[in-house]
This record gives sequence, C-alpha cells and structure tokens, in this order.
Amino acid sequence: GSSLFISILFSFLMPEHVSLTSIVIGIFVATILAKELFGGVGQNLFHPVLAGYAAVLALFPTEFLTQSQTEFNWRFFIWNQPPILGTGSPLLILMCGSFLIFKRLIRWENVLFYFGFAFLGFYLMRFEAQSLGWLLLIAFLFIIDSASGPITKAGRILFSTIAGLLTAAFCSWMNLYQAAASAVLISNAIVPLIDHLCVHEQ
Repeated sequence: GSSLFISILFSFLMPEHVSLTSIVIGIFVATILAKELFGGVGQNLFHPVLAGYAAVLALFPTEFLTQSQTEFNWRFFIWNQPPILGTGSPLLILMCGSFLIFKRLIRWENVLFYFGFAFLGFYLMRFEAQSLGWLLLIAFLFIIDSASGPITKAGRILFSTIAGLLTAAFCSWMNLYQAAASAVLISNAIVPLIDHLCVHEQ
C-alpha cells in the first residue's frame, strides 16, 4: 500500500524522458533506504519520495535538465506541456489541494507558509512560469507529510517557513527542482530540533 503510494508520488516528479534505470533506483531509495531502514511507515526522518528524487538527481543530473519558460499566461495556468509530469496543470493542483484542506485531510498552515515564502522569494529573484506548478506540487503533497514533519502547529509553521525560505535561497545557484527538494530534506533533518523548541515553549 504505502510503497505503491510512494511510487505514484515519485512518478509525479519525473521528467518526460527519464530512463527506467533512474525510476528503479529512485523508488528503491525511497521505499527501502528512506522508509524501511528508518522503521517503516511513520518513522522516516526524511520524506521518502524526495529522498529518492535527490538520489536520482545526484546520479543522473543530465536527465533532469529542463528549459526555462519565463512567459506566463492564463492558458499556462490551466494546462501546459510540463517538464515534470506532475506539474501539467497548476489550476488542477490548486483545486485538488484546496479540496483536501476543506476536508481537513491536510493542514493549511503547511501549504500557506511554504508556498507563500517560496513563491515570494522566487518571484523576487527570477520568476519562471514552470515554478508555479512545481511549488504547488511540493506544497500540497510533500510539505504536509506528518511523518517527516513537526508535531505541533507552531512547529509546522516554522518548518514550512524555513523550507520556503530555503527553496527561494537555493534558487540562486540551483534550478527550482533541486532547490525545493534540497530545502525540504534539510528542513526534515531539523524537525527534531523544531519539535524540541516548540514543545518546550508550550
């Protein structure tokens, strides 16, 4: 069940022409190294999908090179030919994510603080049309993970804010896809510290 879900999420992050080898290695890292070695479902320090994504980024960097698209129009917001499979329709991602928040299946503070700080920082530095779908995908599917995130509301706000700011900062020398994955994984690593600070304050 969880391994299938991880594999589906992982496929959302893949470019159109990625090799089968990259997919197999990425899913192996996500399900075996990042999830099972940490104790299985709910015990992982890092988000398994992003850990697998980071692994294939490091091993096969040329497969993840994409051409920047700086012109934005409303048609792009509704549908486009995406460089990453899961980012084809920012509008659809926003609608589905908003429904999950409405049904209280995910927490709004994670989405709002990550997307707000990441998008603002990225927009001020160098906006690319491709950024919108990717940031929404990270905000609605990865930042909200409870297993690799803080346990308190204050902790979740701090975690999401740090991840958003790091995403924007890393874009000064990485592409957006590398920046967002790295930012979330680094933020995952400091979750025990965030929990300690926020629980102690309460």
